[in-house]
Amino acid sequence: MEFRSSDAVLRGMLHMPAGDGDRRAAVVICPPFAEEKKCAQRVLVHATRALTQAGFVVLRFDLSGTGESTGDPAAGCPSRWREDIERAIEFVWQATDAHRLGLLGLRLGGTLAAEAATGLQPEWLVLWEPVVNGRRYLQLNVRRSLIKKMLTQGEQFDAKQAAGTQRDGHEHMDFDGHFVSARCQDEISSVDMLASADAAAQNVFVLGIGPRDTLSREQGGLVEAYAAAGAKVTGAAVREPPFWSLVGLVRGDAAIRETLAWLNAEGGAGGPGDAKPDP
Repeated sequence: MEFRSSDAVLRGMLHMPAGDGDRRAAVVICPPFAEEKKCAQRVLVHATRALTQAGFVVLRFDLSGTGESTGDPAAGCPSRWREDIERAIEFVWQATDAHRLGLLGLRLGGTLAAEAATGLQPEWLVLWEPVVNGRRYLQLNVRRSLIKKMLTQGEQFDAKQAAGTQRDGHEHMDFDGHFVSARCQDEISSVDMLASADAAAQNVFVLGIGPRDTLSREQGGLVEAYAAAGAKVTGAAVREPPFWSLVGLVRGDAAIRETLAWLNAEGGAGGPGDAKPDP
């Protein structure tokens, strides 16, 4: 399945639940970026199947310039990807009989979903381990990329050259083979979810995923920021390996189970809802 976003063709999979009910709820999954997307693919597919089995229409797709979608990777940046999410939502409204819709985003995909929600006002917003601070996210990815290159290149490793950027940040970065332009760096660096949280979505679910059963200080601050903005927000944490940075047989069962429980309580599939807007 494919649809257009500006000059790119976005490709993905539209998953339909069994049955022919006249009212359904849809979830658009907003994927993470670069290596985190590759590592999280298995869990996102597993989540999609679980959501579909629970009665949700689910769209998984690749952002422009990534995966199977067309588009120049050098042009990829949050503002462009937010437009992709807008087109994805329009596609779901037009292609399905869904009457309610929400977004589920992981890591940078969660950040993009939250930013897109400001203009789109989805009924719910599920944020799995979202990137709250963009500058720290960039620093983490640079370190991870440098460590990988150091391990693979051995004595040939040159830290300055491997960084792929000057001190002023006006050259591209290399996230393990994923091109990150200066514009993309600037847009990611400006991310501050604590300052931008609003009540665009009727319901917000912030899920921390990691070794603890409590939210991090940053995630707790995000819950407070949404509450202060007037959103109905729930925060929860599950003990789960950080599957977006692992390559292995991780299913994400705890995260999926917690999310389904929240969705069924706050905006379950097949329940009553407003008619979908005109395209």
